[in-house]
Amino acid sequence: MIDPERIRAIAAALLEKSADNSSIDRAAQLLKLASETENQAAQAAKCAAEEQKLRDDLVDARAHRRFQELKADIMALTPLLTTFVLAGTLVLQLFQFREQSREIERGGAASGRGRRNRAAAPFRRR
Repeated sequence: MIDPERIRAIAAALLEKSADNSSIDRAAQLLKLASETENQAAQAAKCAAEEQKLRDDLVDARAHRRFQELKADIMALTPLLTTFVLAGTLVLQLFQFREQSREIERGGAASGRGRRNRAAAPFRRR
């Protein structure tokens, strides 16, 4: 890569050595070249920064899309999961109710013996 400072030093040396028009023109061209070189380097750095920003934005967009898809899936499955939990709870309560009813029936035939029978006593028919 061309070093703009070195080009400026060469242009300054040309101006110091001779004062004719051709040397001045050459020095002006060298200074213009140094300026263009610096502009191109700045433009390249700007493009590199923009490229990195676009890459970062792309990574962020992919992560955001995956998060949104996961969020939508969870929102879709939540009512289904709730239904299964509710059904399981109802089945468990039905089972518990049947077991309690059987214990109450057995307890009535055993004439109220045991702790379970005393707890079930308020449910007996009199």
